[in-house]
Parts: sequence; structure tokens; C-alpha cells
Amino acid sequence: MSARKIAPRRYSRAEIRLPVKLQSAAAQRVVSQTLLRCSRALYTIEVVLNAIGDQDEVEQVEMMIDTMLDSCHADMQQRIADAGARVEEAGLDHNIQYSAPMALTFKISSGQLRRYADLVLLLDQFAGHVDLLRLNGAVAAREASNLVYEARNQLMQLGLELSRLEGRARTAALKQGQDDIVAAAESGAADVVTGEGEAAEWLKEAEETEKELQEARIKAAG
Repeated sequence: MSARKIAPRRYSRAEIRLPVKLQSAAAQRVVSQTLLRCSRALYTIEVVLNAIGDQDEVEQVEMMIDTMLDSCHADMQQRIADAGARVEEAGLDHNIQYSAPMALTFKISSGQLRRYADLVLLLDQFAGHVDLLRLNGAVAAREASNLVYEARNQLMQLGLELSRLEGRARTAALKQGQDDIVAAAESGAADVVTGEGEAAEWLKEAEETEKELQEARIKAAG
């Protein structure tokens, strides 16, 4: 009688559940285009590197990620300060409302994941300032669109950089025969971000798109 194969027990990770409500179309677009990729990349990088890498390698990659997050955070804070100053100068009340806010929950398992979630919230705040200025005629529609596009595009670029780092970590693990580590990371990353209502549909679509992109990246690497 053969011994029954027992599935490995999932590692019990400490998490913070962070519910957020994104108001602006700009922040919601990040959800549909790059939020899932960034959040999962951060999770996967942490799990894979700590499983296969030496401490020097782990610290090097973490330093690279911290530098990218720091740069994005500083730029976003400056954008908010500049837009807020224009709101105050125009004497506008912060009474803007949105017709279809999006409810999400981040499962925060690292400081870097928390900082990325904060970046999305900062983008939402900045877009709110710009929308307020635009609706009150304090900035032209084209300028408002450009301001938000530049901020949103910076988060998109961050997503691309994180995806490249994730790809390196994933490839290194597979070359070492650590398929189980990669599978465990993918399983744990599956619900790093969850949504309600329309947000759940957006995340489902993003999930399917990301799966197709991931398969293409693996095929290209092979």
C-alpha cells in the first residue's frame, strides 16, 4: 500500500487587511492596467528571493525596489503639494464627489506592498485635486489631462520595472529546479488585491490579461 502524498502546508503569513475606496477615474484605471501586476510582483519577488537567494542578493533587490518606491512617493507628494497650493490659491472648497467609487482590499504582507498601496491612494488624492481645479475652471481640460496622465504613467512604469525584477527572480528559481517555490508564490499572490462589485469584475479581467502576458513572458524566456 503506497503512502498517501500529503500536500505541503501553506505558510501562515502575517497580513494587514487594508480596505480602500478609489474615487477617481485615474486611480481606477491603474487598477485595471497595472495594480494587480505590481502587487503580485512585489509579493512574488519577496517569496522567491528569500527562498532561493543569498542575503546579499535579497538586500540588493530590496534596495532597488525601495529606491523606485521612494522616487515615486516623493514625486507624487510634490504633485499633491503643487496641486493643493493651486486649489488654495483659487479659494476652492474640497467638496468634489464621484459617481462610481471602487472598493478594494489590499492584503499587506510586507512594507513594500503597503508603500505601493499608499502610492495608489496618493494618485487618487492628486487626481481629486486636479479634477477639482478642472471642474471649477481653474485649469484647462488639456492641462488637467496631462497632469493626471504623467502621474498615472509613472505608476505604470513602476509596474514594468517590478515585473522585470519578478521575471528575474522567477527565472532564477526555475533554473534551480525550484518550481514548487514559484508555484507557492503564485498561489499566495492570487488574492493580494480583492474587490467588490465592479472592482471584482475589473480584477477578473486584469487577472486574465496578466495570465496571458505571463505565459508570453515565460514562452519568450524559454
